[in-house]
Amino acid sequence: MDYLTQINYHTVETGAAAERIAELVKVNGLLVADKHINDRLHIGTEIDNYCDVIVSMNFKHLVNVATIRGVRAISNLEGYGNIDIIQPIAMVAEEVD
Repeated sequence: MDYLTQINYHTVETGAAAERIAELVKVNGLLVADKHINDRLHIGTEIDNYCDVIVSMNFKHLVNVATIRGVRAISNLEGYGNIDIIQPIAMVAEEVD
């Protein structure tokens, strides 16, 4: 939690474009179950707000190769550019001697 103060972030809102992207995630075979709507909206919101990184500890559904590649493809095809999905520890820079 101490590291959160070192990260530059801001709050974003979910809108119609994010919902459209969330639907694209589902249509493309990612997180298709209804119970994954929040995960899809999370992805859609971050893409729509041109975030370059989604940080998650949800290894089963988000931080895995299939989801990362699929989300990156959707983001690029929709013209939003690259986006990564990473675990929180990847945000912590190692100190250089």
